[in-house]
Amino acid sequence: MKPYWSPNAPYARKAVVVTRKMQFDHCVEIIETPAIPTRANEALSALNPLTRIPTLQLNTGAILFDSSCEYLDVRP
Repeated sequence: MKPYWSPNAPYARKAVVVTRKMQFDHCVEIIETPAIPTRANEALSALNPLTRIPTLQLNTGAILFDSSCEYLDVRP
């Protein structure tokens, strides 16, 4: 699982905290991603056309965004 985040984004920070609090941060690859509204981010826009973070790429290849924290909260 790969959460794309930025330290400047409060919801992205929340997603990273959730992975640590639920003690599965050892099986995720946290990827710091600049998300600046005035600058294009090609890597992020390839995954998420809205170019918003947090964006979560699951091991299956599925992409979740905007509500990534809810997925982490109900993850088995």
